[in-house]
Amino acid sequence: MRMTLKIGLKLAVLGVILFSWTQIAFSMEPDEALQRLKAGNARFVAQQGLYSGCGCTYSNSCDEALNRDRECNLVTPDDLACLKSGQHPFATIVSCSDSRIVPETIFDTGFEDLFVVRVAGNTYDDVALGSMEYGVHHAHTPVLVIMGHQHCGAVTATVNTIINAVTSSSEEEGGYIRSILNRIFFPVVQAIVEDGWPATPSQKEDLITLAIKKNVEYVKKTVIERSDTIQEMIANGELKVVGAVVYMEGAPGIKPGEVVFDDDPRW
Repeated sequence: MRMTLKIGLKLAVLGVILFSWTQIAFSMEPDEALQRLKAGNARFVAQQGLYSGCGCTYSNSCDEALNRDRECNLVTPDDLACLKSGQHPFATIVSCSDSRIVPETIFDTGFEDLFVVRVAGNTYDDVALGSMEYGVHHAHTPVLVIMGHQHCGAVTATVNTIINAVTSSSEEEGGYIRSILNRIFFPVVQAIVEDGWPATPSQKEDLITLAIKKNVEYVKKTVIERSDTIQEMIANGELKVVGAVVYMEGAPGIKPGEVVFDDDPRW
């Protein structure tokens, strides 16, 4: 019995070591990972994606497919089979659940490139925070992106709920959707304080645009404050946390589909 237990423990330890190795087979510095995201988005905007249709596939060679310097994204069933031993993402993305916002497409990536946490309003709860910590610590991604998007329905609903409450309108969201709006309430109030109360439809749209950025900034700040793991990785130079907004239809000086990060002067 003891011998069996010892063998079991040894196998378990070996499994942990092998699992850890599969997660860190590719190492990348935070700035390098961020630049990779920006380059991928530039390809997406220019419609020059590295998809299998570009003329190269790795279906017959897992060694080539798993090479991080490959010329195409991994998108075929055979490519997926090559990844059975573990994942090697280079970025963790917190994105809205909106069906129009697909991080893998927006950043021109394929299987295993991104560890994606999706929740309406790109906000957070304990489970989302745990998922972020898994992405940065266990999957060893050197960059964590909190990504909002233009025309976000969750932020718009929160703005409308606050306006309706002030104007005594009875219309408001119910059920568990209310929990999402409660998370976004404070950033919207920040936007109202900064931008003023909207008196016209155009001013309301401007308020929503500002609130989307405020929500990204608030989630980024809160995630760092609440997670000791993330704080430690930042302090050790292992992780960079950044905010971003995807512009669906573009804006002055911003193309449709372009991602603007919070280190960009256009932010």
